[in-house]
Amino acid sequence: LPLLTSSRLHNQPVFCSDGHTYERTAIESWLENHMTSPTTNADLESKALVPNHTLRNQLERWKKVQKGRGIAEATWTDGPD
Repeated sequence: LPLLTSSRLHNQPVFCSDGHTYERTAIESWLENHMTSPTTNADLESKALVPNHTLRNQLERWKKVQKGRGIAEATWTDGPD
């Protein structure tokens, strides 16, 4: 699912009840029309989303290192979505 497997870095990573982490905007969009996991297609116990603070903090530290190295943010992807 390109919507959820974007090559862009997460800005708001969240846990879903399927145990996977998604970008908040992508999973919210998915959940508008589905009650299943976009990864496993299994029924979800809940549509509740919980911020993944650990991943967010790791990404923020990584971004700072990349900026310190003079690496432009536009290059932080694997390619176009």
